[in-house]
Amino acid sequence: MKKLDKKLIIDNWFRKVFQTFFEKDWKAWNVISMERSLGKDALVILPITKNWEILYIREFKFWPDEYQISLITWWAKIGQLVKDAVKDELLEETGYRPWKIIHLWHCNHNNYIVWRIHLFLCLDCEKVWDNGWHDLEETEVFKISIKEFENMIYEDKIFCPYSMSVFLRAKKFTKDFTCFDFNLWKFFEYIDLKELTK
Repeated sequence: MKKLDKKLIIDNWFRKVFQTFFEKDWKAWNVISMERSLGKDALVILPITKNWEILYIREFKFWPDEYQISLITWWAKIGQLVKDAVKDELLEETGYRPWKIIHLWHCNHNNYIVWRIHLFLCLDCEKVWDNGWHDLEETEVFKISIKEFENMIYEDKIFCPYSMSVFLRAKKFTKDFTCFDFNLWKFFEYIDLKELTK
């Protein structure tokens, strides 16, 4: 296989997209690849308030339905600890601060072996200010009961598969959001921020 050329076709604060051209056995083809400016760790956050309500966002998209409903998702910055990125992103998007953070799971992104996706459950989230800031994104923050959010999944109102994954995984390991004995969760990273601030 012979590499013929590599072109940078998109370059912005968010990502760089390349088109690479190859030739093998007199046949030519190209591959699209992407590098993110924000690091390689993606976050999917399920925030639950002290009143047992799930926080979710509705973000404007140029889709037929206009809005995408999902949980809090973003990327850790290069060099940033993932748990710090969770606190920062939740505060930024919603104006809420979590007091308990559980790292439920991580995996490599399906198509990009160097990217990792982390699923987090945040408990006892409390409001710090009225509005988060949204990096010029057009988003709205909503609160809903756990059961109503689950119904939204089954009614196909949640378009983000990782939002569904983190909810269903949290439901499984908390026995339908009834068991929060973290001594049983030895295979998860559990952080109690109130204990750290004592």
